[in-house]
Amino acid sequence: MRDFRVYSKDCDFDYAKLLEYGFMEKDATLLYQEYIMDKHFKVLVKMSEESKTSLVIDVTTDCEYILVDVKKQGEYVGKVNEAYESAKWCKKTN
Repeated sequence: MRDFRVYSKDCDFDYAKLLEYGFMEKDATLLYQEYIMDKHFKVLVKMSEESKTSLVIDVTTDCEYILVDVKKQGEYVGKVNEAYESAKWCKKTN
């Protein structure tokens, strides 16, 4: 699971826009799901006052794909990471 306070320090989250992008509000938490890499992976995002996290799920195994956060990556993992980093809910400020 990725904690945005650690990995996405340069992201500016516009909560009004998040609802426009398809986030759903439930119990003071914003939830979002997006498929990446031709639907081979699913990104789940959860944002609340207490935490801002996301994770990548391998659709084939229905398990968290933790390789996306490995520093030294091969070509395929790098492509998954690039798709994850370019997801539409995160607007880079730098």
